Amino acid sequence: MSRTMRERRAMRRSFAAWIKAYCSRRRRIRKRSEGIGMGYGRFIWKNGMRHRRRALLTIGSVALALFAMLTLVGFVQEIDRNLEEASPLRVITRHAVSLTNFLPARHRALIEQVPGVVAVTPLTWFGGIYRERAQTDFAQFACDPQTFFDVYTDIRIPPEQKQAFQRDRRGLLVGRRKAEKHGWRLGDRITLKGVIFPVDLELTVRGIFEGTANQEGAVYFHHAYLEEGVKRAWGLEGFTGTYWIRVDSADSVPRVSQTIDALFQNTDAPTRTET
Repeated sequence: MSRTMRERRAMRRSFAAWIKAYCSRRRRIRKRSEGIGMGYGRFIWKNGMRHRRRALLTIGSVALALFAMLTLVGFVQEIDRNLEEASPLRVITRHAVSLTNFLPARHRALIEQVPGVVAVTPLTWFGGIYRERAQTDFAQFACDPQTFFDVYTDIRIPPEQKQAFQRDRRGLLVGRRKAEKHGWRLGDRITLKGVIFPVDLELTVRGIFEGTANQEGAVYFHHAYLEEGVKRAWGLEGFTGTYWIRVDSADSVPRVSQTIDALFQNTDAPTRTET
């Protein structure tokens, strides 16, 4: 065999050995990368579940926070719809920082003294769950049954049903559209399970009213009943989410709004009054 032939064979063997070594090295690198990825996954799972109770509580708290956020988004949307359909003589006073901040009950007496104010009623969004639904799917407000109808003068309800609602501390006022959707009748009992508030409300339908399309999709119950449960759970009382106000004329709206907000500008609960 000539020297040239031997050199060529040696070169081919060397090249084949290099290819084999290269492929082997690539396989080792790939396996090592996969092992690192799987190792990280196992590491995260192992350490995350080292204290199962803590892990479950963390997951639960995140889920609850997301649920509460979605519920509050629904509240903001509901307020916007109410404002769009509201009488030009109604304004809403809320906390200046956020709709999710409460206002103190003591604000009400001061608002009632503002010239041009005819009536004031508190409304607090409840955001409960009905019949194991995933989230709140209709508006639920705690109200003062004695002043509610002074502000919502456009709501139509038989006098005997209005009185029955006002007398029953656990009474429920239901819009006709909502009553027809769920098949509710006078005397029916329903339960709203609290999400924002740690309170479950046992309510009895005492009145079915007619109003705007948005109003008829809502339900109302006694603010005092909600406060009873919240006081037991949190020790909190004398609060409301918003104040709905009826003024004497459309011309009074700007002045009344500015006067109300000026009253509470330098307090621990400043307000923002909107139409």
